[in-house]
Amino acid sequence: SISGHKSPVLDWMENIFLGIYVLECFLNLVAAGWVAVKDPWFQFDFSLVFLGISYEWCIRHFTDSGARFINQILVLRTLRLLRMLRAMRMLPVFQTGWQLTYGLL
Repeated sequence: SISGHKSPVLDWMENIFLGIYVLECFLNLVAAGWVAVKDPWFQFDFSLVFLGISYEWCIRHFTDSGARFINQILVLRTLRLLRMLRAMRMLPVFQTGWQLTYGLL
């Protein structure tokens, strides 16, 4: 929602991207087998996808819009930005920035 108003376009886009992430997790399991489950990045991706599914496709339909606990959990969805950063580290343009960021950790 933008400034308190629900946007059907944003909801639609959220579901499309969530579907892509679900497909990515499934294809990762098919390609790597159960070995992928031991990978920390896969566990991170899977937990974010699970959080997204649990809210968008389940919890949101059973709670009112003012549920504080759910809204606090949804702050964790911003962690999806880390997925983008992980993908960007592969690009040569961002390697120096990634090394600087990794050095800070």
